[in-house]
Amino acid sequence: MKKIIAFTMAEVLVTLTIIGVIAALTLPSLNQNIQYNHLVSGCLKSYSVLNQAIERMKVDFGPVGFGTKWNDPDEFWKGLVAQMNVVENCGSTKNGCWYNYYVKQRNGKNDANYSLG
Repeated sequence: MKKIIAFTMAEVLVTLTIIGVIAALTLPSLNQNIQYNHLVSGCLKSYSVLNQAIERMKVDFGPVGFGTKWNDPDEFWKGLVAQMNVVENCGSTKNGCWYNYYVKQRNGKNDANYSLG
């Protein structure tokens, strides 16, 4: 009779258990790295979009700091909104764009109602 060389069930289960433990230890770290990379790429995209809008505003307003449009907040905001893909401009007076929220104390009670608009 020939002797068959193979792994026993116990060896296979021990190997799978070790692989499972290593995977369980590394997955949270990988997930955190992925979230961090998404945050960084979002910040870089936001910076790029704002930088491009400012560069296009230079064509309309002239060099940065020269002229009255750069110094007037309303004119600056109108120019910036014109250069970006704005879905809705809430301004400071439009209702329904902002929500009210509470700041929780450590004991779980609401501290105060802070309104954003």
